[in-house]
Amino acid sequence: MFWVCLNVCDICFTAQLSWF
Repeated sequence: MFWVCLNVCDICFTAQLSWF
């Protein structure tokens, strides 16, 4: 489950970098 959270966070972080 923990890796799933990290995966989601990584996607969110990547999305933020893409947006900003």
